[in-house]
Amino acid sequence: MPQEADGHFQIDRFFAGPGSRGDQWRHLVELAESGDRAKFDAALGELAVTEAFHAYPGPQLIATLRDKKSDTPAIAALSRRILRTLLTGAYRQNPGEWAEDEDEGAVAADVLPPTLGRAAAHRPYFEVMIVTGAPATKWAALATEWRRLRRPVDAFIYEPVIVGSLEDAF
Repeated sequence: MPQEADGHFQIDRFFAGPGSRGDQWRHLVELAESGDRAKFDAALGELAVTEAFHAYPGPQLIATLRDKKSDTPAIAALSRRILRTLLTGAYRQNPGEWAEDEDEGAVAADVLPPTLGRAAAHRPYFEVMIVTGAPATKWAALATEWRRLRRPVDAFIYEPVIVGSLEDAF
């Protein structure tokens, strides 16, 4: 959540929801394009806290942004693509949006929700929050297991979002 200069959290931004999320990603894109890695890393760190409660862009794409230390154009391009995808909601139906590289044709099964793109008809997308006592190191495997339960004939596309406590879920 963004902080004011005095260090206090801006609660009004918290309740702004999707609009605030888009604003935070726009700011991150500006920092990525500026090439100021220290400011980018700080903003990404703040953003990653709330992004853990959303399926997209997911831990893989957030980690990719962190790991591309010296590749400013790639960081800016991926940041812009994530922003565009969030604003349009394209990740709900386009499997390519879950890929690390925009050109990547084959998306790894552990990154891509496996039912995306397999049905001819539009299927509603939603995220399911799962509260578990399992350690955070096991959450990626747990999400993969949930994805394996999906079938191409399912009426919906759902993506798990895993948290460790009822407080986090709230």
